Amino acid sequence: MKYIIQIFVFFIINFTYSFSQTISFSEIDASNFPSVITSFMALDAYGNSYTDLTTKDFEVYENGIQISPQLLELNCKISPMKVVLVFDKSTSMLDMVDTIRKWDWVVEGANSFINDFQYTNGSEIAITTFGGQSYFKLDFTSDKKLLYDSIKSIIPYGKTNFNAAFLGPYTGAIELLKNQPPNFRRIIVFLTDGQHDDPENPSVMIDSISHELINNNIQVYAITFLTSPNKDLDQIAANSGGESYVVTNEKQLSSIYSNIANKIKDRILCTLSWSSSQVCDEIERWKSVTIRYLRHNKTIYKLYQVPEQGVARLHTDEVTYKFGNPPIGSYNDVDITLNAENSPSSISNISITPSTYFQVVDYGDGTGSPPNYPINIGFGGKLTLKVRFTPQGLATFRKANLQITADPCSTIIDRKSVV
Repeated sequence: MKYIIQIFVFFIINFTYSFSQTISFSEIDASNFPSVITSFMALDAYGNSYTDLTTKDFEVYENGIQISPQLLELNCKISPMKVVLVFDKSTSMLDMVDTIRKWDWVVEGANSFINDFQYTNGSEIAITTFGGQSYFKLDFTSDKKLLYDSIKSIIPYGKTNFNAAFLGPYTGAIELLKNQPPNFRRIIVFLTDGQHDDPENPSVMIDSISHELINNNIQVYAITFLTSPNKDLDQIAANSGGESYVVTNEKQLSSIYSNIANKIKDRILCTLSWSSSQVCDEIERWKSVTIRYLRHNKTIYKLYQVPEQGVARLHTDEVTYKFGNPPIGSYNDVDITLNAENSPSSISNISITPSTYFQVVDYGDGTGSPPNYPINIGFGGKLTLKVRFTPQGLATFRKANLQITADPCSTIIDRKSVV
């Protein structure tokens, strides 16, 4: 009898979901800049992870400029998981089926997932519920008893709002997962016994939900329990690279949950990383990323902010230097110290515009001789220039700019005389 049930469940599973070739990327992690990294799931038309991906399957562009293929690195491996169990707790879960509440079947079915889930390398499960809106129930944990007791304590009540379950606000499953580390696979196991019912938003927001799932590398496994198939959930699951199931008999629910727990444990998570370039100011800190997945001609767009340590600066202690009011025929000298912050700097030219009243009389070597470019300043190093102001004619306000041309970042310093 057990063998017959397994064959029947296998038939139901394969009959009720469909796959498409999918790829989804997490956010860009720039915490180790200039190395930046993103994780992704790439699945074939049968829902299986690719095992033969190489960097040649990708092109990466930052702000429209292609990253050299030699700078791309690809790593793929079975990774730990962060899973959110999402339960429909609408009032219909109190209905009786063969003298047993539907919700009691859900509790026992979910317990099969909890027991069969692979808690390795930090893998954890969290719980949210939804009725007319979404509700946070339990944060990520590997404590099986705590998970089971939390599900048992849920009291069904309310409508059936799929949009709230996924999008929240605040306690939606996507929001809970998108803040998890990108080196974890992100999975939603979603269960409902009804159809979406929200008078204010009567349609399931398939495009918005799918976009958020793909943009945050989250896969959905959706179960419709003792109700008719739901095409909206089928499409959401397929778009995310997950699967959807229809359970027509309460006794199949535990088998479905166990099947999902065993299926997801062997999925491969890949990371794509590259070395980015430093920037020179706050505006440049935002970088747009275009990733082209050449195997299936798909394009993914991302945005990230370069961290503070990625901003190369050649700066001085003052924005404007004042030289005072020396008498005609005399002069005033001011030291201007250049600091190379977050990066070494190679100076290729130093000039003053206009140069009528100001001149560099010491380029940092104490001789006053014109330098042999480039002048190199090491990481965190300094270079002190001596600039002289010599008034001519009438004593009046004079102004000039000291321009430093350097790689990676140039700078302009303002100098003023005071009358």
